[in-house]
Amino acid sequence: MKKFVVRCLLLSFVCSFILTPTLVQAVVKTSTVVFYPQSVREFAYMDNASDSIFMFQNKVIAVDYRNNLKATTDGETWDKIGKTETGFNRVYSNGKQIVAQNGYNKSMVSDDGKTWEPCGVKQGLFRIESQDIFVTYANWEFQYSNDGRQWHTVNLHNSAIETDENFTSENKGKKSYAEFKTIFKLNGRYYMFTDKGASIVSNDMQNWSVNSPKLDWVDEYAEFNITLNGTCIIYRSWQQVRISMDGTNWKKIAASGGVEWDGEKFIDVLEKENKMYIQISNDGLTWKILKEIELKHDYYNSANIIVSEGQSIIQIVGQSMIESNRVDRNENHNFLVKDDICEYLGEMPWAIPGSAFFKLDNQNIIIYRDFSTLVQYNTANVKINNKELNTAQSPIIYKGRTLVPLRTIFEELGLTVAWDGKTQTVTGTKEGKTITLQIGNPKATVNGKEVTLDVSAKIINSRTLVPARFIAESLGCDVQWDSASNTVNITSK
Repeated sequence: MKKFVVRCLLLSFVCSFILTPTLVQAVVKTSTVVFYPQSVREFAYMDNASDSIFMFQNKVIAVDYRNNLKATTDGETWDKIGKTETGFNRVYSNGKQIVAQNGYNKSMVSDDGKTWEPCGVKQGLFRIESQDIFVTYANWEFQYSNDGRQWHTVNLHNSAIETDENFTSENKGKKSYAEFKTIFKLNGRYYMFTDKGASIVSNDMQNWSVNSPKLDWVDEYAEFNITLNGTCIIYRSWQQVRISMDGTNWKKIAASGGVEWDGEKFIDVLEKENKMYIQISNDGLTWKILKEIELKHDYYNSANIIVSEGQSIIQIVGQSMIESNRVDRNENHNFLVKDDICEYLGEMPWAIPGSAFFKLDNQNIIIYRDFSTLVQYNTANVKINNKELNTAQSPIIYKGRTLVPLRTIFEELGLTVAWDGKTQTVTGTKEGKTITLQIGNPKATVNGKEVTLDVSAKIINSRTLVPARFIAESLGCDVQWDSASNTVNITSK
């Protein structure tokens, strides 16, 4: 029997601790990009990634299981910036403040993650799609705040909503209330939906009115999920997927229950007759198929999507039953989707549940629950005297500069290489010319004269990479960049 589940949560805890160590030893190369491991494994952040990892002041902040707040600006190193009290397992940010909360709804607020003070929220925090506001769980009485310090209480009782049959009912004289499932912001207005699809709307979070009645096509027992791009809403369950521009009028669309928004477009994986289709849409109505994957196994097929700014990584898994009650995972396909291009990444499961995809310093970084990371770089080609430089590890573009494997370019240009592991310093000599670089040091020397580098030497995937232009020009070579082919042309004089 075929089953299709998108954003599968099965074995997320196991995957993150068993698969990740294998991940960070591997490299995936495509025609234009490469993913290289950066960080080493540390203490994992909390089980629910959405409650403990977020962007804050141009950094990615994550909370480990000891309640330490750690930050990274490049995916390479994590710095401890602060600590919350024990048991604060929900940590949210609006971009300016951070609010942390424990299971008893005790809450603290901070402007920098270092200094904390109590805040007046009394209910459980809820992650709202709009990050300009904090809000508690959607309910008949809830709280919201713009800064995490001053909280406003909204009470929907004794309002016109309480007398509307779409939101309340009576049985033997006892009134029952519909349960609100989600709250979000669309086109400058806030919406709250019940489990039966009835919704209320507000312009200011304080004053609410009925937006739409119950929707007869909503299955109240299905998992209620909403994806939005700021101009439209996609309601998604395993039974059906529909789109609305106003939360009132809905249209059925050919998408799955796992559709996501990457900041530029909707991305989805749809299954039909044992084939998986990766598709994109700008408006949620018209879909373009980028890739068709025919799976060999049909017992249990799943897909997981993690999104960054304008890019997505998709993991597609096909499984089959090999013995009674035993499932064998036989297929694993991974893809990078950017614009309308879908590139194959190989079989390594990059987009495992519990991972997150962020854009830092114009680089896309996959972060796993143990703080290990994979950083995406654009690749480059290097030619020396019209001969392509063959390297075991691809040259990469980092901060607008091409970095190449140290030993390969040194030897190709006739330099003798010496490596001091203790100081992480490399020295190249050739016919009276001595070049010295140290890992991470923006200063280098040429025949003892100090030179400031645009980009320092780096260790990536256990290999030392150095700036190609600096090395070549230090030896008097002419260096030209061909942007059409991403090629550095080096010519000896």
